[in-house]
Amino acid sequence: MEKENNIEENSVEQKEESKILSSFIRKTENASNQDHQRLFSAIPFIVFLVVLAIIQIANKHNAENKIRLIEKTEKDLKELRWQYMSTKSELMQKSRQSEIAKLLEPFGIYELRTPPHKIEIKKSEHE
Repeated sequence: MEKENNIEENSVEQKEESKILSSFIRKTENASNQDHQRLFSAIPFIVFLVVLAIIQIANKHNAENKIRLIEKTEKDLKELRWQYMSTKSELMQKSRQSEIAKLLEPFGIYELRTPPHKIEIKKSEHE
């Protein structure tokens, strides 16, 4: 009994599907010449829309690449700035008078412990 109900339901569904398909085929067969002309007259507009979509996709791709490049450049700039700051700090440390004196001691050059004197020459002695 259940098999008969299933078979009947399947046959009813198949009939409905075939009706839908046949109505679609009839509609396409009955399409007039004007419908075809309208379809062909819309092709340039459809092509225009496709071209706009392609341009939009290319523009988005280009923008994303530029954003990645900007982010990479900013990262490199930040690293270079830190390198600059550390090098500047080291140079400031090494250019102190006490550090220079320590570096020159092995060569026999020592820092003066007494302040320099001013040498005065009288004009009468010079002539």
